[in-house]
Amino acid sequence: MSEKRIIQDFTREDLAGLIKPAFRAKQIYSWIYHKYISSFEEMKNLPKEMRATLGNDYILNPLKIVMVQNSQDGSRKYLFELHDGHTVEAVLLLMKEKEYHEDGSLKHHERYTICISSQVGCKVGCAFCLTAKGGF
Repeated sequence: MSEKRIIQDFTREDLAGLIKPAFRAKQIYSWIYHKYISSFEEMKNLPKEMRATLGNDYILNPLKIVMVQNSQDGSRKYLFELHDGHTVEAVLLLMKEKEYHEDGSLKHHERYTICISSQVGCKVGCAFCLTAKGGF
């Protein structure tokens, strides 16, 4: 392979067509999606040579957390670096709402929402977002 590909871009069936023996695709998927490994070296039921080949041909973790900022309001802003060096952001926003019990007393209610910048250079332009400053 000339350029590394993100292994998560492939379905298990795609991998079974690329990797021999084909049953290894199920093992690889189990490691990635059930055991949440962070490197091919952790796939201990694969031969060492196969783990090395996977590392040479594929990218396992296309996102790297570069920075986390915690806000006083409970929100968190994450800056991620992509495998190509570009960055994107996600903001976990704490949403506090007033909700009342039947007797009229205040019930505390919290929920989270997330803003995900899934492309380099978002055109929405949120003031708190560095990705938007990169342009579109």
